[in-house]
Amino acid sequence: MRWQHGGAPGVDGVTFEDIEGAGAEQWLAAVQEALRTQTA
Repeated sequence: MRWQHGGAPGVDGVTFEDIEGAGAEQWLAAVQEALRTQTA
């Protein structure tokens, strides 16, 4: 998959490659929990 900025990391340092490697569902669950508990 091609990304607009070559997969450059965001402010959190996580790249699309990192997310895909860990599994998108796992990453989304972690984001959801962080938002729920406001730890992000």
